[in-house]
This record gives sequence, C-alpha cells and structure tokens, in this order.
Amino acid sequence: MDNQEGPSDKCQEECAGSARRSRAKSRSSSHSRCSQSPQGHQSSITGVTDGRPDGQPGQGGASLNTNNSNNNPNVQSVNNNSSFHCTKFGLTCLSTNADNLRNKLAELNHIISIHNPDIIAVQEVFPKNSEVQPDKVTYETNGYELFLGNNMEKRGVALYIKDDIKANEILLLTSYEEAVWCEIKLKGKDKLIVGSVYRSPNSGQDNNTELANMLKDIAKEHASHLLIMGDLNFPRIDWINETSPASLDDPNTCFLELVRDNFLHQHIKENTHFRPGCQPSCIDLVFTNEEGMVSAVEHLAPIGASHHQMLKFKFNCYYIHETKTRVSYKYDKGDYAKLREELSNIQWNDILADKNTEEMWSIIEGKLIDSMDKCIPKSKPNNKRSVKKPLWMDKKALIKVKKKSASFQRYLQTKEGKDYDTYAKYRNQAK
Repeated sequence: MDNQEGPSDKCQEECAGSARRSRAKSRSSSHSRCSQSPQGHQSSITGVTDGRPDGQPGQGGASLNTNNSNNNPNVQSVNNNSSFHCTKFGLTCLSTNADNLRNKLAELNHIISIHNPDIIAVQEVFPKNSEVQPDKVTYETNGYELFLGNNMEKRGVALYIKDDIKANEILLLTSYEEAVWCEIKLKGKDKLIVGSVYRSPNSGQDNNTELANMLKDIAKEHASHLLIMGDLNFPRIDWINETSPASLDDPNTCFLELVRDNFLHQHIKENTHFRPGCQPSCIDLVFTNEEGMVSAVEHLAPIGASHHQMLKFKFNCYYIHETKTRVSYKYDKGDYAKLREELSNIQWNDILADKNTEEMWSIIEGKLIDSMDKCIPKSKPNNKRSVKKPLWMDKKALIKVKKKSASFQRYLQTKEGKDYDTYAKYRNQAK
C-alpha cells in the first residue's frame, strides 16, 4: 500500500534528526514526533507486567532508575544505548494453531525470516498430555518478547511481539485459562489490546460461559483498537453470511450472538482447518472492533504437520516504534595505559562512602564508562535488524520448505485430493 511507505521513511528521518539533536544538545525535542523514551502506562483493567521471567508486575514502560540519582550528585545514571520513539503505520500479524510448537520452533524462525511479522499469535503451544512442565525459555525466539499468560498446564497460548514495540501483559480477573492479552501504545492517546485465545472443541457450558464473560470484559474496556486472534472451534458458523444453522442454544449460535452484541468484526471468511476425513472449516478467526482495521489477509501453509493454516494480515494503525542506537567500542584501538591512569586517579573510598550496594554499582559503572569514553574510540552505530536463518536451514531443507508452501497454495486453488496428497508428502519431508 502506498500510504504505508511514507510513515516508514519519515520514521527513519525523524529518528536520525532526533539523534543529532540529542548529541548536539542544542534544543528540546518536545515538538518532534520522535522523542526520548517516555515512561510507560498502566492498564486500566487489573494490572500489567513487562514480560519479566518472574512474572512480577512492572512499570510497563522504559526502565526506571530507582537509585535516587537525581538527589545525589555522586550517583550517575548511565545508559550507553540511546532510545528514540517514532510513529510507524501497519502491524504485520501472523496467527496459527501450532499443535505443539516445541518441535516447530526452527520452522517458526524460518517463517519469521521471510515475513518479518510484528505480532505472532499461537494456540496449542504445548504438547498434549505432557508430563514435563513447559519452560518459557524453550519457546523464546530472538527479537521478540514472549507472553504466555498465567496458565501453562493446558495446551497453552502465546503472543510474540517485536522487542522494538513496547507491550505490557494485561492480567484479567477471569477464570478462562487459555488466553493471553497485551496492551500496546499507539499514536496519541490510542491503545491496542491484542489477544491470543484458544477454545477446545470439547469445551463444556462452564468454559463457554467463561469465554463469553472474558470477551465481554475486553469489549467493555473501550480500547481504541482491539485485535483478537485464535482457534475457537466453532465450525458450524457461516462467517460469509454470519449465520448459524444450529439451534438457538447451540454454542455456535450463542457465540455468533456474542460477537454481534459486542460489535465485533470477524475478518476470516475462508476455511482454515483441513484434516483428512473431516469437513473443512473456518475455526481460526480474527476479530477487531472496527471493520477497516484488517487488510491484506493471506492463508499460508500450516506450520509443521498442523492441520491449521497460518493466517497473515496487516493490522491498520499508527503505532510507537522504538529505535535503539547501540554503542560499540573499538577495543583493539583503546589506550589502556591512559584508562588505568584515569581509574587510579578516582578517589573510590570517598565517593563510595555511606552508599548502598545499588548506589555503589551505579557510581562504579558511571565512572568506568566515562573513562572508557575518553580512552576507547567508538564505532558508528548500526541499527539494522539481522534475521538469521535457522542452523538446519541448508539448501536442501529450504527447497523442501518452499515445495511444502507451494503445494499447499496449489491445493487451496484446486481443492483436489491429489493436490492435498502432494502437499502432505512435502509437509512430511520438511519436518
């Protein structure tokens, strides 16, 4: 889309300009769209966390210096990585039911290298009936913040959000277990609430009621932008005509009424689930609170041997993109005799007296980096994001994955059994 290119170019120009102004210290950047990293915001639902491994609630924004450095001239706040915010348009999103992501992570990384998504929603993340407790570290991938929600005992859901987009996990007061929600700051006062949701096809009435209550609570939050992705297993709903042939008290009909009552728009119209011997169905869904928020929907090949297509689409919004400028030292060209002299001339006992551990470390770090800046030259910053192919992705493996994707697209066009068999053959070879 033509209107998506402009903001990206403008973002680069603004960030570069903001960096120059910061270095020159000549004037305030308050009138520029790009500015120094602000503090984050709290969710108005129940609370947010910042994706820390211990799951403890955080400030939800840029890290805060809590060592009272502003009140103590000897305590210096040091950050060798400059961070700037700018506005970009359009979030590329992927959503799929992985049916055990653990053995498909390498393929997920390959998909990331091709499509460069901003947000990935995954359902049925964990193995079925596993005796081993899932470990979050196992499912992390480079360049993304991973959110798994509070319950990791069932099949599990996940949200991967690029680490240059500030996301806060929302903790809902709900007993519905297989959902994870995050809040993303958009342009101005707008905000996006995004969720990954899974509903088992064996769900009973209680679970269906909890799902309905959770979605009602999210809709009542009145976020400017709402995005819900997930495998909800309502195969009898005709999403093209938005009708259900089932009875009024059937879960399919009740869910369709829930969608209407909460003014949600469902954007996937074609079948997404294909299993031999079963009727194809549209059960992998994407909801928003406005009709024009989703565009460029694509149906991609399933990940691994999953029977669910991967959905790709553009979520139309202006969001806050964080650009980090990382400083690199040329250590091989440093003047280490001068560095030792600089450090030896510091009156450590005097400046560290009566300080707690945190204050002492801040002082030591500040003095060390000040001395390094004087004695070791720096290289020019490189902000390009490098996406590496998985180690197993050699030429043969790449050909198999491409054949899998091409044969699946062929099957979508013809819907013939022989083309599905061809896809299944390449899918099994690409495992």
